[in-house]
Amino acid sequence: MPSDIDMLIDYYQWEIIRVGEAIKENLEQHLYREVEFDERALGHLHKELDTLLELKNPSYPEIKKAKSLIESYERMEKSFEEEKGSEFRRIFYEEYTKPKINEQKRIVENLEKHPIRPSYKETQEIDEALFKLIQKKIKRFFLHLDEESGAQFEVFLQEKSKFKIKFRIINGELSWYKRHSILREMNFTESENKTHLERSFALQNQKDVLPLKGFLASLIIGLKSYFKSAQSIYLELI
Repeated sequence: MPSDIDMLIDYYQWEIIRVGEAIKENLEQHLYREVEFDERALGHLHKELDTLLELKNPSYPEIKKAKSLIESYERMEKSFEEEKGSEFRRIFYEEYTKPKINEQKRIVENLEKHPIRPSYKETQEIDEALFKLIQKKIKRFFLHLDEESGAQFEVFLQEKSKFKIKFRIINGELSWYKRHSILREMNFTESENKTHLERSFALQNQKDVLPLKGFLASLIIGLKSYFKSAQSIYLELI
C-alpha cells in the first residue's frame, strides 16, 4: 500500500500533467490570460512536488542537480553530432564533456541506490495529532522547529473542518519570514497585534487529513535551511 507521501507525489505529478495540457489548449485558442495563470500554478506545483520528493528522500536536491547537469552536457553532445564540429570540439567532448556526464551519472546512481531515509516518526505523530484535534481530544498542538530561535507552528481547529496555523519566532525578525520565506508563498499574513504570522486551512473531508499533513510537511521542509533542528521537530500536545 502506498504511503501518504507517495500518494501526494502521485497527485502533484498528475496535476502537473493536467495543467501542462491546459496550457497547450489555451495557447492554441489564444487565451493568453489563462496561460499566465496556469504557468503560475505550474510553478507552484513544481515547488510543492520538489518539497515532497525531498521529504521522501533528503538526497533529492543533489539528484536533481546531477540530472540537470547530465541533460546540459548531453545537449552539448547532441549539438556536436548535428553540426559535425571541428576536431577541437571532438577532443573537447571526449576529454571534458563525456567524463563529466559519466561522473554525474555515478553520483545519481549512488544516491538512488543508497538514499538517505528520513524518519517518519514525526509525520506519523502529526497525523495522530490532527485526528486528535478533529476528535476534540486535544485543544491544539505545537510544532517546535528550533529551540534557539523559538520558532514554532501552532495548529488548532477553528470550526468543523477549518484549521488555523500560526507561526511564531522569539529570536528573529518575524517580518523577514513574511517577506522572504516559504510562508509568503503559502499566503501567511501578519496578525493584527504583529506577534505571529497566520493562515487558515480547510479540509474537504474531515476523515482525510492528507492535504493538511502535506501542507505542514511543505512548511517544515521550506524552513529547514533556517533552523538547525527543522528535520527533527518536537511535537507538543495541549
